[in-house]
Amino acid sequence: MNSVVNEKNSKSKYIEKTRQAIAKAEQFCCSHAFIFIVVGIAFVFHALALDLLGIMLFGLSAAVGFLVFKDCRPSLTVTATAIFIVSTKNSPGYTAGENYYANPEIYIPIIITVCILVVAMAIRCIINRQNYKKARLYIPMAILLVTLTLSGIGQIYYDESFAFGLLMGVSYAGFYLLFVGVINKFDGIMDYISTLLSALCLLIAVQVLYLYVVHIAKGGDFDGYWKGQIILGWGVSNIVGEMMVFFMPFVMYRIEKSKKYYNFYHCVALFAMTMLVLTLNRTGMLFGFPIFAVLWIKAIISIKNKQKIFLTAVIYGSIGLIVLVAASSLTEFSTLFVYFTDMFNTSGGIKLSARDKLWAQAIEFFKKSPIVGAGFAKSFHYPLVPSHATFFQTLYHNFIFQAIASGGIMGILAMLYFGYKAARVFLSKYEGKFHMVCFAILFVCVALFDTVYFITYSVLFFILILVVVEKQSNERVKKNEKS
Repeated sequence: MNSVVNEKNSKSKYIEKTRQAIAKAEQFCCSHAFIFIVVGIAFVFHALALDLLGIMLFGLSAAVGFLVFKDCRPSLTVTATAIFIVSTKNSPGYTAGENYYANPEIYIPIIITVCILVVAMAIRCIINRQNYKKARLYIPMAILLVTLTLSGIGQIYYDESFAFGLLMGVSYAGFYLLFVGVINKFDGIMDYISTLLSALCLLIAVQVLYLYVVHIAKGGDFDGYWKGQIILGWGVSNIVGEMMVFFMPFVMYRIEKSKKYYNFYHCVALFAMTMLVLTLNRTGMLFGFPIFAVLWIKAIISIKNKQKIFLTAVIYGSIGLIVLVAASSLTEFSTLFVYFTDMFNTSGGIKLSARDKLWAQAIEFFKKSPIVGAGFAKSFHYPLVPSHATFFQTLYHNFIFQAIASGGIMGILAMLYFGYKAARVFLSKYEGKFHMVCFAILFVCVALFDTVYFITYSVLFFILILVVVEKQSNERVKKNEKS
Protein backbone atom coordinates (compact mmCIF):
# COMPACT_ATOMS: atom_id res chain seq x y z
CA MET A 1 0.00 0.00 0.00
CA ASN A 2 2.76 2.40 0.97
CA SER A 3 4.61 1.62 -2.25
CA VAL A 4 1.55 2.58 -4.29
CA VAL A 5 1.19 5.85 -2.37
CA ASN A 6 4.89 6.61 -2.77
CA GLU A 7 4.65 5.89 -6.48
CA LYS A 8 1.73 8.29 -6.86
CA ASN A 9 3.59 10.97 -4.88
CA SER A 10 6.70 10.56 -7.02
CA LYS A 11 4.61 10.83 -10.19
CA SER A 12 2.86 13.96 -8.94
CA LYS A 13 6.21 15.49 -7.97
CA TYR A 14 7.60 14.67 -11.41
CA ILE A 15 4.58 16.21 -13.10
CA GLU A 16 4.87 19.32 -10.93
CA LYS A 17 8.58 19.68 -11.70
CA THR A 18 7.83 19.29 -15.40
CA ARG A 19 5.19 21.99 -15.20
CA GLN A 20 7.57 24.31 -13.39
CA ALA A 21 10.29 23.65 -15.97
CA ILE A 22 7.87 24.39 -18.82
CA ALA A 23 6.72 27.58 -17.06
CA LYS A 24 10.33 28.78 -16.63
CA ALA A 25 11.13 27.94 -20.25
CA GLU A 26 8.02 29.80 -21.39
CA GLN A 27 8.91 32.83 -19.29
CA PHE A 28 12.37 32.99 -20.84
CA CYS A 29 11.03 32.46 -24.37
CA CYS A 30 8.73 35.46 -23.89
CA SER A 31 11.68 37.74 -23.13
CA HIS A 32 13.38 40.18 -25.49
CA ALA A 33 16.61 38.23 -25.12
CA PHE A 34 14.98 35.15 -26.65
CA ILE A 35 13.98 37.14 -29.75
CA PHE A 36 17.57 38.18 -30.44
CA ILE A 37 18.86 34.66 -29.72
CA VAL A 38 16.44 33.22 -32.28
CA VAL A 39 17.46 35.87 -34.81
CA GLY A 40 21.13 35.07 -34.18
CA ILE A 41 20.56 31.35 -34.71
CA ALA A 42 18.66 32.09 -37.93
CA PHE A 43 21.64 34.06 -39.23
CA VAL A 44 23.99 31.14 -38.52
CA PHE A 45 21.80 28.75 -40.51
CA HIS A 46 21.53 31.35 -43.30
CA ALA A 47 25.28 32.01 -43.45
CA LEU A 48 26.19 28.29 -43.38
CA ALA A 49 23.50 27.46 -45.98
CA LEU A 50 21.87 24.90 -43.68
CA ASP A 51 18.44 25.64 -45.07
CA LEU A 52 16.74 22.29 -44.57
CA LEU A 53 18.02 21.79 -41.03
CA GLY A 54 17.20 25.34 -40.00
CA ILE A 55 13.69 25.43 -41.47
CA MET A 56 12.79 22.05 -39.98
CA LEU A 57 14.18 22.98 -36.56
CA PHE A 58 12.36 26.31 -36.51
CA GLY A 59 9.10 24.92 -37.90
CA LEU A 60 8.90 21.97 -35.51
CA SER A 61 9.97 24.11 -32.52
CA ALA A 62 7.25 26.62 -33.31
CA ALA A 63 4.68 23.81 -33.62
CA VAL A 64 5.66 22.40 -30.21
CA GLY A 65 5.51 25.89 -28.71
CA PHE A 66 1.98 26.49 -30.00
CA LEU A 67 0.84 23.23 -28.38
CA VAL A 68 2.78 23.39 -25.10
CA PHE A 69 3.06 27.06 -24.12
CA LYS A 70 0.10 29.17 -23.07
CA ASP A 71 1.73 32.31 -24.48
CA CYS A 72 1.92 32.68 -28.26
CA ARG A 73 5.03 34.86 -28.34
CA PRO A 74 7.74 32.15 -28.41
CA SER A 75 6.22 30.38 -31.42
CA LEU A 76 5.38 33.63 -33.23
CA THR A 77 9.01 34.68 -32.86
CA VAL A 78 10.31 31.42 -34.32
CA THR A 79 7.71 31.32 -37.11
CA ALA A 80 8.34 34.89 -38.26
CA THR A 81 12.12 34.39 -38.22
CA ALA A 82 12.15 31.08 -40.09
CA ILE A 83 11.51 32.83 -43.42
CA PHE A 84 14.92 34.50 -43.29
CA ILE A 85 16.88 31.26 -42.99
CA VAL A 86 16.85 30.59 -46.75
CA SER A 87 20.45 31.07 -47.88
CA THR A 88 21.92 32.87 -50.87
CA LYS A 89 23.79 29.71 -51.88
CA ASN A 90 20.57 27.69 -52.12
CA SER A 91 18.35 30.54 -53.29
CA PRO A 92 15.40 29.63 -55.50
CA GLY A 93 16.13 32.93 -57.30
CA TYR A 94 18.60 33.52 -60.12
CA THR A 95 21.70 31.90 -58.59
CA ALA A 96 23.39 28.58 -59.39
CA GLY A 97 21.72 26.98 -56.38
CA GLU A 98 18.20 27.44 -57.74
CA ASN A 99 17.70 23.64 -58.03
CA TYR A 100 18.16 23.11 -54.30
CA TYR A 101 14.47 23.57 -53.46
CA ALA A 102 13.42 21.55 -56.53
CA ASN A 103 14.99 18.45 -54.95
CA PRO A 104 12.35 16.12 -53.39
CA GLU A 105 14.78 15.35 -50.57
CA ILE A 106 14.59 19.04 -49.65
CA TYR A 107 11.07 20.24 -50.46
CA ILE A 108 9.19 17.18 -49.15
CA PRO A 109 10.56 17.48 -45.55
CA ILE A 110 9.93 21.24 -45.70
CA ILE A 111 6.35 20.76 -46.86
CA ILE A 112 5.77 18.21 -44.10
CA THR A 113 7.25 20.62 -41.54
CA VAL A 114 5.04 23.48 -42.75
CA CYS A 115 1.98 21.21 -42.60
CA ILE A 116 2.82 20.20 -39.02
CA LEU A 117 3.20 23.85 -38.07
CA VAL A 118 -0.11 24.81 -39.69
CA VAL A 119 -1.89 21.91 -37.95
CA ALA A 120 -0.42 23.00 -34.60
CA MET A 121 -1.61 26.55 -35.24
CA ALA A 122 -5.06 25.24 -36.23
CA ILE A 123 -5.29 23.26 -32.99
CA ARG A 124 -4.31 26.40 -31.11
CA CYS A 125 -7.02 28.29 -32.99
CA ILE A 126 -9.63 25.71 -31.95
CA ILE A 127 -8.54 26.00 -28.32
CA ASN A 128 -8.73 29.81 -28.56
CA ARG A 129 -11.93 29.87 -30.64
CA GLN A 130 -13.31 32.69 -28.50
CA ASN A 131 -10.77 34.96 -30.23
CA TYR A 132 -12.87 34.86 -33.40
CA LYS A 133 -15.83 36.61 -31.80
CA LYS A 134 -14.28 40.09 -32.10
CA ALA A 135 -12.57 39.84 -35.49
CA ARG A 136 -13.87 42.48 -37.91
CA LEU A 137 -12.50 41.57 -41.32
CA TYR A 138 -14.22 38.30 -42.19
CA ILE A 139 -16.35 39.79 -44.96
CA PRO A 140 -13.50 41.78 -46.65
CA MET A 141 -11.26 38.69 -46.50
CA ALA A 142 -13.99 36.45 -47.94
CA ILE A 143 -14.71 38.91 -50.76
CA LEU A 144 -10.98 39.22 -51.49
CA LEU A 145 -10.60 35.42 -51.59
CA VAL A 146 -13.56 34.94 -53.94
CA THR A 147 -12.49 37.83 -56.19
CA LEU A 148 -8.93 36.58 -56.53
CA THR A 149 -10.07 33.11 -57.52
CA LEU A 150 -12.70 34.37 -59.97
CA SER A 151 -10.41 36.92 -61.63
CA GLY A 152 -10.19 36.23 -65.35
CA ILE A 153 -12.87 33.53 -65.28
CA GLY A 154 -13.73 32.42 -68.79
CA GLN A 155 -10.55 34.00 -70.17
CA ILE A 156 -7.56 32.25 -71.66
CA TYR A 157 -5.13 30.63 -69.17
CA TYR A 158 -7.78 30.76 -66.42
CA ASP A 159 -6.59 27.43 -64.99
CA GLU A 160 -3.19 28.96 -64.19
CA SER A 161 -4.81 32.18 -63.03
CA PHE A 162 -7.17 30.30 -60.72
CA ALA A 163 -4.25 28.46 -59.06
CA PHE A 164 -2.34 31.66 -58.40
CA GLY A 165 -5.44 33.60 -57.31
CA LEU A 166 -6.38 30.81 -54.91
CA LEU A 167 -2.85 30.78 -53.46
CA MET A 168 -2.91 34.52 -52.79
CA GLY A 169 -6.50 34.53 -51.54
CA VAL A 170 -5.72 31.72 -49.11
CA SER A 171 -2.57 33.60 -48.06
CA TYR A 172 -4.55 36.71 -47.07
CA ALA A 173 -7.57 34.96 -45.53
CA GLY A 174 -5.56 32.04 -44.11
CA PHE A 175 -2.98 34.19 -42.36
CA TYR A 176 -5.77 36.34 -40.97
CA LEU A 177 -7.67 33.38 -39.51
CA LEU A 178 -4.52 31.79 -38.09
CA PHE A 179 -3.20 34.96 -36.44
CA VAL A 180 -6.61 35.91 -35.03
CA GLY A 181 -6.77 32.48 -33.43
CA VAL A 182 -3.23 31.99 -32.14
CA ILE A 183 -2.54 35.47 -30.77
CA ASN A 184 -3.85 35.57 -27.22
CA LYS A 185 -4.45 38.64 -25.15
CA PHE A 186 -1.27 39.64 -23.31
CA ASP A 187 0.12 42.84 -21.87
CA GLY A 188 2.64 44.76 -23.95
CA ILE A 189 1.70 43.40 -27.35
CA MET A 190 3.07 46.51 -29.07
CA ASP A 191 6.26 46.23 -27.04
CA TYR A 192 6.66 42.63 -28.18
CA ILE A 193 5.83 43.09 -31.87
CA SER A 194 8.07 46.16 -32.17
CA THR A 195 10.98 44.28 -30.58
CA LEU A 196 10.47 41.28 -32.87
CA LEU A 197 10.34 43.37 -36.04
CA SER A 198 13.32 45.46 -34.89
CA ALA A 199 15.33 42.27 -34.43
CA LEU A 200 14.27 41.07 -37.89
CA CYS A 201 15.27 44.43 -39.37
CA LEU A 202 18.70 43.97 -37.80
CA LEU A 203 18.89 40.41 -39.15
CA ILE A 204 18.17 41.55 -42.70
CA ALA A 205 20.76 44.35 -42.43
CA VAL A 206 23.40 41.92 -41.16
CA GLN A 207 22.59 39.53 -44.01
CA VAL A 208 23.10 42.33 -46.54
CA LEU A 209 26.46 43.20 -44.98
CA TYR A 210 27.45 39.51 -44.95
CA LEU A 211 26.58 39.25 -48.65
CA TYR A 212 28.89 42.18 -49.43
CA VAL A 213 31.71 40.86 -47.25
CA VAL A 214 31.59 37.44 -48.92
CA HIS A 215 31.45 39.03 -52.37
CA ILE A 216 34.46 41.25 -51.66
CA ALA A 217 36.37 38.33 -50.10
CA LYS A 218 35.86 36.36 -53.32
CA GLY A 219 37.27 39.26 -55.35
CA GLY A 220 33.94 40.09 -56.97
CA ASP A 221 33.30 43.42 -58.66
CA PHE A 222 30.31 45.77 -58.56
CA ASP A 223 29.49 46.21 -62.22
CA GLY A 224 26.11 46.88 -63.77
CA TYR A 225 25.03 43.28 -63.09
CA TRP A 226 25.62 43.47 -59.35
CA LYS A 227 22.09 44.53 -58.41
CA GLY A 228 20.76 41.30 -59.90
CA GLN A 229 23.14 39.36 -57.68
CA ILE A 230 21.89 40.92 -54.44
CA ILE A 231 19.85 37.94 -53.31
CA LEU A 232 19.61 36.87 -49.68
CA GLY A 233 17.96 33.62 -50.59
CA TRP A 234 14.54 34.57 -49.31
CA GLY A 235 14.38 37.76 -51.39
CA VAL A 236 15.97 39.73 -54.23
CA SER A 237 17.42 43.23 -53.79
CA ASN A 238 14.14 45.14 -54.07
CA ILE A 239 12.26 42.99 -51.57
CA VAL A 240 15.22 42.95 -49.17
CA GLY A 241 15.33 46.74 -49.04
CA GLU A 242 11.57 47.06 -48.80
CA MET A 243 11.31 44.63 -45.89
CA MET A 244 13.79 46.73 -43.90
CA VAL A 245 11.74 49.81 -44.72
CA PHE A 246 8.53 48.11 -43.54
CA PHE A 247 10.12 47.23 -40.19
CA MET A 248 11.72 50.65 -39.65
CA PRO A 249 8.70 52.27 -37.89
CA PHE A 250 8.94 49.58 -35.22
CA VAL A 251 12.65 50.20 -34.69
CA MET A 252 11.85 53.88 -34.20
CA TYR A 253 9.07 52.97 -31.78
CA ARG A 254 11.63 51.04 -29.70
CA ILE A 255 13.89 54.11 -29.67
CA GLU A 256 11.05 56.15 -28.20
CA LYS A 257 9.83 53.61 -25.67
CA SER A 258 13.03 51.90 -24.46
CA LYS A 259 14.38 53.33 -21.23
CA LYS A 260 17.73 51.52 -21.28
CA TYR A 261 18.34 50.35 -24.83
CA TYR A 262 17.12 53.26 -26.95
CA ASN A 263 20.64 53.94 -28.22
CA PHE A 264 21.03 50.32 -29.28
CA TYR A 265 17.87 50.57 -31.37
CA HIS A 266 19.11 53.89 -32.72
CA CYS A 267 22.22 52.10 -33.99
CA VAL A 268 20.01 49.40 -35.50
CA ALA A 269 18.03 52.07 -37.36
CA LEU A 270 21.15 53.82 -38.69
CA PHE A 271 22.73 50.51 -39.72
CA ALA A 272 19.56 49.32 -41.47
CA MET A 273 19.21 52.56 -43.45
CA THR A 274 22.85 52.24 -44.51
CA MET A 275 22.24 48.69 -45.69
CA LEU A 276 19.11 49.91 -47.49
CA VAL A 277 21.38 52.02 -49.69
CA LEU A 278 23.53 48.95 -50.43
CA THR A 279 20.47 46.99 -51.60
CA LEU A 280 20.21 49.56 -54.44
CA ASN A 281 16.45 49.50 -53.97
CA ARG A 282 15.11 52.77 -55.38
CA THR A 283 11.53 52.25 -54.20
CA GLY A 284 12.67 51.53 -50.66
CA MET A 285 14.86 54.62 -50.57
CA LEU A 286 12.20 56.81 -52.17
CA PHE A 287 9.68 56.14 -49.38
CA GLY A 288 11.94 54.84 -46.61
CA PHE A 289 14.15 57.88 -46.10
CA PRO A 290 11.31 60.46 -45.77
CA ILE A 291 9.45 58.27 -43.26
CA PHE A 292 12.71 57.61 -41.41
CA ALA A 293 13.37 61.36 -41.18
CA VAL A 294 9.88 62.01 -39.79
CA LEU A 295 10.15 59.20 -37.23
CA TRP A 296 13.70 60.19 -36.26
CA ILE A 297 12.62 63.77 -35.55
CA LYS A 298 9.66 62.47 -33.55
CA ALA A 299 11.97 60.20 -31.55
CA ILE A 300 14.40 63.05 -30.86
CA ILE A 301 11.55 65.17 -29.53
CA SER A 302 10.33 62.36 -27.28
CA ILE A 303 13.70 61.30 -25.83
CA LYS A 304 15.16 63.16 -22.87
CA ASN A 305 18.82 62.38 -23.52
CA LYS A 306 19.04 64.03 -26.93
CA GLN A 307 22.78 64.69 -26.70
CA LYS A 308 23.52 60.97 -26.50
CA ILE A 309 21.45 60.31 -29.62
CA PHE A 310 23.21 63.05 -31.58
CA LEU A 311 26.61 61.83 -30.38
CA THR A 312 25.79 58.28 -31.49
CA ALA A 313 24.78 59.55 -34.93
CA VAL A 314 28.05 61.50 -35.26
CA ILE A 315 30.17 58.52 -34.14
CA TYR A 316 28.29 56.15 -36.47
CA GLY A 317 28.69 58.55 -39.39
CA SER A 318 32.42 58.96 -38.71
CA ILE A 319 33.03 55.22 -38.50
CA GLY A 320 30.92 54.69 -41.62
CA LEU A 321 32.95 57.26 -43.54
CA ILE A 322 36.22 55.59 -42.53
CA VAL A 323 34.92 52.16 -43.59
CA LEU A 324 33.68 53.60 -46.88
CA VAL A 325 37.03 55.19 -47.68
CA ALA A 326 38.89 52.00 -46.76
CA ALA A 327 36.55 49.79 -48.81
CA SER A 328 36.76 52.10 -51.81
CA SER A 329 40.57 52.25 -51.73
CA LEU A 330 41.20 48.54 -51.10
CA THR A 331 38.48 47.05 -53.32
CA GLU A 332 36.31 47.86 -56.35
CA PHE A 333 33.53 49.04 -54.02
CA SER A 334 33.61 52.60 -55.40
CA THR A 335 32.27 51.36 -58.76
CA LEU A 336 28.99 50.65 -56.97
CA PHE A 337 28.20 54.36 -56.95
CA VAL A 338 28.06 54.48 -60.75
CA TYR A 339 24.65 52.90 -60.32
CA PHE A 340 23.48 55.88 -58.27
CA THR A 341 24.77 58.27 -60.95
CA ASP A 342 22.63 56.50 -63.53
CA MET A 343 19.69 56.26 -61.16
CA PHE A 344 19.49 59.98 -60.48
CA ASN A 345 20.30 61.04 -64.05
CA THR A 346 16.88 62.17 -65.27
CA SER A 347 18.06 63.62 -68.58
CA GLY A 348 16.50 60.65 -70.35
CA GLY A 349 13.30 60.86 -68.31
CA ILE A 350 12.22 59.00 -65.20
CA LYS A 351 13.25 55.35 -65.36
CA LEU A 352 10.48 52.94 -64.36
CA SER A 353 12.26 49.68 -65.28
CA ALA A 354 9.54 48.76 -67.81
CA ARG A 355 6.79 49.35 -65.24
CA ASP A 356 5.17 51.91 -67.53
CA LYS A 357 4.95 49.23 -70.24
CA LEU A 358 3.42 46.80 -67.76
CA TRP A 359 0.86 49.42 -66.71
CA ALA A 360 0.00 50.11 -70.34
CA GLN A 361 -0.49 46.38 -70.86
CA ALA A 362 -2.72 46.28 -67.78
CA ILE A 363 -4.98 48.95 -69.28
CA GLU A 364 -5.21 47.02 -72.54
CA PHE A 365 -6.18 43.82 -70.72
CA PHE A 366 -8.80 45.76 -68.75
CA LYS A 367 -10.31 47.13 -71.97
CA LYS A 368 -10.59 43.61 -73.38
CA SER A 369 -12.23 42.20 -70.25
CA PRO A 370 -13.55 45.07 -68.08
CA ILE A 371 -15.84 43.03 -65.82
CA VAL A 372 -13.71 40.09 -64.56
CA GLY A 373 -10.32 41.08 -65.97
CA ALA A 374 -7.75 38.93 -67.78
CA GLY A 375 -6.63 36.97 -64.71
CA PHE A 376 -3.12 36.63 -63.31
CA ALA A 377 -1.51 34.33 -65.87
CA LYS A 378 -2.05 36.17 -69.14
CA SER A 379 0.73 38.69 -68.55
CA PHE A 380 3.15 35.80 -68.04
CA HIS A 381 2.42 34.57 -71.56
CA TYR A 382 2.85 38.08 -73.00
CA PRO A 383 5.88 39.33 -71.03
CA LEU A 384 7.18 42.86 -71.53
CA VAL A 385 10.27 42.16 -69.45
CA PRO A 386 13.35 40.04 -70.29
CA SER A 387 12.73 36.41 -71.22
CA HIS A 388 14.30 35.13 -67.96
CA ALA A 389 11.66 36.98 -65.94
CA THR A 390 9.77 35.10 -63.27
CA PHE A 391 6.00 35.06 -62.80
CA PHE A 392 6.28 37.76 -60.13
CA GLN A 393 8.19 40.06 -62.48
CA THR A 394 5.41 39.89 -65.06
CA LEU A 395 2.85 41.06 -62.52
CA TYR A 396 2.04 44.75 -62.80
CA HIS A 397 4.11 46.13 -59.90
CA ASN A 398 1.16 48.26 -58.84
CA PHE A 399 -1.78 46.91 -56.87
CA ILE A 400 -4.26 49.26 -58.59
CA PHE A 401 -3.24 48.27 -62.12
CA GLN A 402 -3.08 44.68 -60.91
CA ALA A 403 -6.66 44.87 -59.70
CA ILE A 404 -8.11 46.37 -62.89
CA ALA A 405 -6.10 44.15 -65.26
CA SER A 406 -6.49 40.86 -63.42
CA GLY A 407 -9.94 41.35 -61.90
CA GLY A 408 -11.53 44.17 -63.87
CA ILE A 409 -14.30 46.16 -62.18
CA MET A 410 -14.85 43.22 -59.82
CA GLY A 411 -11.20 43.32 -58.78
CA ILE A 412 -10.93 47.07 -58.20
CA LEU A 413 -14.14 47.15 -56.15
CA ALA A 414 -12.96 44.25 -53.96
CA MET A 415 -9.57 45.88 -53.50
CA LEU A 416 -11.08 49.25 -52.57
CA TYR A 417 -13.47 47.61 -50.09
CA PHE A 418 -10.66 45.63 -48.45
CA GLY A 419 -8.44 48.74 -48.34
CA TYR A 420 -11.23 50.81 -46.79
CA LYS A 421 -11.86 48.24 -44.05
CA ALA A 422 -8.14 47.81 -43.33
CA ALA A 423 -7.67 51.60 -43.19
CA ARG A 424 -10.47 51.89 -40.63
CA VAL A 425 -8.67 49.37 -38.43
CA PHE A 426 -5.32 51.18 -38.72
CA LEU A 427 -6.95 54.55 -37.99
CA SER A 428 -8.78 53.40 -34.85
CA LYS A 429 -7.43 54.17 -31.36
CA TYR A 430 -4.65 51.97 -29.93
CA GLU A 431 -1.09 52.12 -28.62
CA GLY A 432 1.58 52.92 -31.20
CA LYS A 433 -0.93 54.21 -33.75
CA PHE A 434 1.44 56.71 -35.40
CA HIS A 435 4.08 54.07 -36.10
CA MET A 436 1.52 51.50 -37.28
CA VAL A 437 0.00 54.04 -39.68
CA CYS A 438 3.51 54.81 -40.98
CA PHE A 439 3.94 51.09 -41.66
CA ALA A 440 0.60 50.99 -43.52
CA ILE A 441 1.54 54.06 -45.59
CA LEU A 442 4.89 52.50 -46.49
CA PHE A 443 3.25 49.23 -47.53
CA VAL A 444 0.72 51.03 -49.75
CA CYS A 445 3.33 53.31 -51.33
CA VAL A 446 5.76 50.47 -52.06
CA ALA A 447 2.87 48.39 -53.44
CA LEU A 448 2.39 51.11 -56.07
CA PHE A 449 5.79 50.16 -57.55
CA ASP A 450 6.43 46.56 -56.54
CA THR A 451 4.70 43.21 -56.06
CA VAL A 452 4.82 43.08 -52.24
CA TYR A 453 1.04 42.74 -52.25
CA PHE A 454 1.42 39.25 -53.79
CA ILE A 455 4.60 38.00 -52.11
CA THR A 456 3.57 35.50 -49.46
CA TYR A 457 5.92 36.49 -46.65
CA SER A 458 5.35 40.23 -47.07
CA VAL A 459 1.61 39.50 -46.94
CA LEU A 460 2.26 37.46 -43.79
CA PHE A 461 3.78 40.45 -41.99
CA PHE A 462 1.11 42.82 -43.27
CA ILE A 463 -1.66 40.56 -41.94
CA LEU A 464 0.21 39.94 -38.68
CA ILE A 465 0.44 43.67 -38.00
CA LEU A 466 -3.17 44.19 -39.12
CA VAL A 467 -4.32 41.55 -36.60
CA VAL A 468 -2.21 43.08 -33.82
CA VAL A 469 -3.76 46.49 -34.51
CA GLU A 470 -7.25 44.98 -34.56
CA LYS A 471 -6.72 43.20 -31.23
CA GLN A 472 -5.33 46.33 -29.60
CA SER A 473 -8.26 48.37 -30.88
CA ASN A 474 -10.78 45.77 -29.64
CA GLU A 475 -9.15 45.76 -26.21
CA ARG A 476 -9.38 49.54 -26.00
CA VAL A 477 -13.08 49.43 -26.92
CA LYS A 478 -13.65 46.78 -24.25
CA LYS A 479 -11.96 48.91 -21.59
CA ASN A 480 -14.02 51.96 -22.59
CA GLU A 481 -17.24 49.94 -22.35
CA LYS A 482 -16.33 48.77 -18.83
CA SER A 483 -15.48 52.30 -17.68
